[in-house]
Amino acid sequence: IGGIYSGCNNSANNLFANSSMFTSKNIVGILVSLPSILFAFDSFISVGILSKDMRNPQRDVPIAVITAMIIVGFIYTLVTVGQLLSNSGDIFAMFNKIIVNDQAKKAVNVIISIFVSCSVIGVLNAFCATTIRGSNSLIEDHTIIYANQIDNFANRIIPTNNPYKGGLFLTIVFYLFV
Repeated sequence: IGGIYSGCNNSANNLFANSSMFTSKNIVGILVSLPSILFAFDSFISVGILSKDMRNPQRDVPIAVITAMIIVGFIYTLVTVGQLLSNSGDIFAMFNKIIVNDQAKKAVNVIISIFVSCSVIGVLNAFCATTIRGSNSLIEDHTIIYANQIDNFANRIIPTNNPYKGGLFLTIVFYLFV
């Protein structure tokens, strides 16, 4: 939203007004940003892995995926339009162009840093949960080597229905190979 505001107030200095929009530097920037974009959208696959934990997965999975895709697509569209209009790929620089008060700049930078930190923690949390749950599913479905042995070993440690088999498997693999 800040980038859109900046671009509308300074329309002579945005990427649409710049004749070198598709130079090699901008194309390299697009190619460099692709892994992070694909990583962000790759997280939608994790909903399928976690569907076993849902009460009604046939109804809830499509609703969760569609709702999340709409929200994330809208936010990414706002960010992209803001960056194009403000001629800046750096969110801190974009808001520093708009805000003139130094105290307000510091406050906005802290708020942005908090949002980015929460996003990183959320992505790491989802990645850990889906990795452990996915490994657990591999063990339960006996689709990996030594699944029976891992299952028996995990059941000896915690005899009840053990959702931590995947974590145990990942720990063994990481200690052996890392």
